[in-house]
Amino acid sequence: MIEITLSHSQLSTYRKCARAYQHHYLARRVPIRDSVSLAIGRVWDDASGVWWKDGIDAARTWLVSNAGSINPEDAAKLAAILAHYRPARDQYAFVSNQMTVTVPIRNPETGRPMRGVVLKCKSDTMLKRHSDGTLWVREGKTTSKEIDGFGPYWQRLQVDSQASWYHLAFGAEGVIYDVIRKPQIKCCGKDVTAALRELCTRAIEAKGWADEKCWNRKSPEKLQEMLKERGVEIRVPQDKVVDAYERRVAADVAEKPSRYLQWRELPKTERDLEEAARDLYQQARMIRESYRHGWWPRNSSSCESVYGTCEYMDVCCGRASINDDGQFMAPRWARRRPLPLAA
Repeated sequence: MIEITLSHSQLSTYRKCARAYQHHYLARRVPIRDSVSLAIGRVWDDASGVWWKDGIDAARTWLVSNAGSINPEDAAKLAAILAHYRPARDQYAFVSNQMTVTVPIRNPETGRPMRGVVLKCKSDTMLKRHSDGTLWVREGKTTSKEIDGFGPYWQRLQVDSQASWYHLAFGAEGVIYDVIRKPQIKCCGKDVTAALRELCTRAIEAKGWADEKCWNRKSPEKLQEMLKERGVEIRVPQDKVVDAYERRVAADVAEKPSRYLQWRELPKTERDLEEAARDLYQQARMIRESYRHGWWPRNSSSCESVYGTCEYMDVCCGRASINDDGQFMAPRWARRRPLPLAA
């Protein structure tokens, strides 16, 4: 008897391409370099989990300690958002992070569980609402799409079965989507100029020259030149540029918080749950058939998307081997240490 444990990620991957599912979850191989968007999402998931468990100071400390896993500009974006991250903490009590349950997948017509297949659900954070004691699943999301208003991003989440599966698995009242939009602001010459002005100003104050009128209304470049004439060399290290960039992003987040931060409860109706149960059962049957027969068809419609070319394209086309250790390795879920976030 085949024993299969499915997750939301596995089901999503299979819907996109069964061959990608085979490479990722059977061969347990992924490209050595994670995509930037996925890396940012993982760091934010963990940082926000720490925020819910231990508060803002612990979250800042965690982010600083783990910022090296993403590029400095992305770390600055997350730090700027974290500075203005204020979800409805007073309305909820923290229960745990990364709570995991495994439940049977049932035939929606008969109620009987499938043989050999179960569903494994892991919540980002479990919360209890103070007003009525109900349990809610907090699902953290990062996106580059528009999240203000009720556009396509929220319409897709409304029909996404994941929330309904969590509802059924955890016995929760519903799912809270805790969404951040990644800032599209780029690090540029403005940040170099701002960092240079700050360094020049500090040097002038340190030398006791701040009261001299010759420094008034000078550009940072001119200040740098004048300081050099007095024997003070000012160079702008990259970390100072990133700090200036973080301040500029933080100012934009503070000005338009709803553009970057959204917190929305999504209760589920009986019809939602019924349709989600049917979706799950049908998809699980398809995956079980693929396991039984060893059939993992390619889906050429998924070879290219808005996120780029499929990471397994060369393997499917015969230009690379899935067993090449120079290109592929075990995925994070097969090798990572458990994050110490549970209550």
